[in-house]
Amino acid sequence: MDQIEEPWAEEVRKYDHLYNPSLTEHKDTQMACNSWKDISANVSLQVDESKKLWRKIRDKFVLQKNPDLPAVPQNAGTSLRTPPRPPTLSDAVESHCQQSAPGQGGVAA
Repeated sequence: MDQIEEPWAEEVRKYDHLYNPSLTEHKDTQMACNSWKDISANVSLQVDESKKLWRKIRDKFVLQKNPDLPAVPQNAGTSLRTPPRPPTLSDAVESHCQQSAPGQGGVAA
């Protein structure tokens, strides 16, 4: 860890509800917002910088813990995997049209 990450990590450790999903406070967004403000003020960072640092360190930890996960580019956002787009009605119709040739009871495109 570099110079800012170590004191920052010590501050985050004081706020269990940010990283422990078994706590009921884990889902309290106002409490989390206040905690990030406190952490950021204590280590002289902006709140958004502090949250970015959290995502960076959390993602690094998760990837080390689960080496089978694909690597994520730095600018890819916050999630490790992008969920697939749910199919739409037009996708189903297009798929059906591609499978059925005209003259075989299918819908012509």
